[in-house]
Amino acid sequence: MNPASASPEKEILSQTAVTEMAASLGETDPKVLEQLGRIVRLLGPAKARAFLQQALEVESQGGLWLPNRSRQRSLGGVFFFLVRSQVSK
Repeated sequence: MNPASASPEKEILSQTAVTEMAASLGETDPKVLEQLGRIVRLLGPAKARAFLQQALEVESQGGLWLPNRSRQRSLGGVFFFLVRSQVSK
């Protein structure tokens, strides 16, 4: 979707979703916030929040390890992993 074609109401809803999700994920990095914004605009706030819920569930069950098992992914890392693994390009 072209951001210029988004209605102001839709843009406010998207920005609100990004702000809430960033707080839940503990993310403050501007590049991460941009990425969250792209996900919300592409998938819509409801689907993006469903991925957040899924990430929280994974975390509550012990989280996800990095492929080399050096450490566990952060909550944000779990969220982005889930989105990448479940959304086709």
